[in-house]
Amino acid sequence: MAMPSTERSNEHNLIDELETAFQNCLSLLTSQEYFNVTDSEETKAGIEHALQRFLEVGRQMEAFFLRKRMILSIQKPEQVIKEEFTDLEQELLRKESLLQKHQHRLQQWQSLLCNLQSAQQQTSIPQPTSKLSQQPQSASNSMPLHTMQSNMANYSQHPPPSNPTGMQPASQSLVMPPPQQPGYQQTPLAFLEQTMSNIGMP
Repeated sequence: MAMPSTERSNEHNLIDELETAFQNCLSLLTSQEYFNVTDSEETKAGIEHALQRFLEVGRQMEAFFLRKRMILSIQKPEQVIKEEFTDLEQELLRKESLLQKHQHRLQQWQSLLCNLQSAQQQTSIPQPTSKLSQQPQSASNSMPLHTMQSNMANYSQHPPPSNPTGMQPASQSLVMPPPQQPGYQQTPLAFLEQTMSNIGMP
């Protein structure tokens, strides 16, 4: 019975020593004496000693728990296996959540790429503007022909007056009417005036 009591006393001593070493480290940083000390070497030595003591007690505490762990694995191996299974389950859950997060991000990137590709395809399709551009050109090309046809119809409806003597004056035979430019629409009255001026009538 002396062995368990000794181990318990050692455990309590280690815990108390660890707590005391930690408080000493904090006191060096929070006490007023630390700020009033002018010798930096003395302060540095005190801090190093407190940290070394804290690390040493921490290693002793770690060794104590490792011994306890080894004793537990020998006496109750199923407990160790159960703990390992629990750790593996937690790790699998963590990996699964990480995979779901990556899958969600992958879906977002895929939808973004599809939207970009559809936008590029819409901009690359040519607009059907060739037929619309050809219609005004064909209409403009048909205008001079229509004007010439109207001038010919006016000329056939209103022929120039014939000479009652049956002889054509020299001015009429020599002077020919100037050719009309296509695209210039001439009224019957203007055509008659031009004809009379060509034959020399006032």
